[in-house]
Amino acid sequence: MRTVVLFSLLLTLLGPIDAVAADGKGDTDDDALDLEIYSGVDFFIGEVADLSVHRVRGIVGAELKLTPRLSVLTEVYVGRSGLSYTDTWSEGLGIEAQLATAVDVGLGAGLRLVLFQEGPLLLDTGLVFSTSPWVSDMGIAEARLDTAQGNFYLTSYARQHVQLNYTWNEIRADLRCRYDWGPVTSALRIGFERFAGKIDLELDSDSRELLYDLGYDPRDVARSRGFERVAPFLGPELGIRLGDLFSVSLGGTVAPLGDSWIFGGFLKLSLHL
Repeated sequence: MRTVVLFSLLLTLLGPIDAVAADGKGDTDDDALDLEIYSGVDFFIGEVADLSVHRVRGIVGAELKLTPRLSVLTEVYVGRSGLSYTDTWSEGLGIEAQLATAVDVGLGAGLRLVLFQEGPLLLDTGLVFSTSPWVSDMGIAEARLDTAQGNFYLTSYARQHVQLNYTWNEIRADLRCRYDWGPVTSALRIGFERFAGKIDLELDSDSRELLYDLGYDPRDVARSRGFERVAPFLGPELGIRLGDLFSVSLGGTVAPLGDSWIFGGFLKLSLHL
């Protein structure tokens, strides 16, 4: 719902801005229609809540310039996510596990709006929302159950009797300052990012009986665990134009989060039509 409100507000603000461009008072080029098709990879690693999360994925996307100032984009992500999962279900009962998705699929959509352009200098802002369109199964690389009776390494058992489902969504808003040095482009982004995920844990009848035998209620275990990160970020970028049609760009992301940091980066090859 927040995303719909943000998009609606941004679109409402576009009316007067585009009117200025139509009157010839804008500083952007007259050619309003431009299409960029791109593919690449990105990653991030860091702490989200008390979980250590990492993600590597491939990206295929397209960005279409609708007006001299407004662009829309859409992206498809395919990759792999992993996390170090810890949880305490009740007094004397907890778990530590290393989890990873076999395949993590995502879809994204967003807008970019030019705020100012003068010669090689450009200032714009963007908003991108991405999410998992369906539930991803998480595999268990290692699992340890901590109980009052002792600690039990149950990796093989958990793989057979425990089901873990993973979903996520991400919102990123940024302000970008870009400068063109001929075929080389440098840019710096500052903004905020919200990343949220949820893990649903399901038990079969055998694992429920095991918990009953240990003196615990399975209903305390079979539940959802949500986590969220909201943090500012700083992202330098560098792009190189390879003739009229192609360009390559790379960049990084650094975000402070309490006593820890989040690091990310991307590499992208673009076709300009």
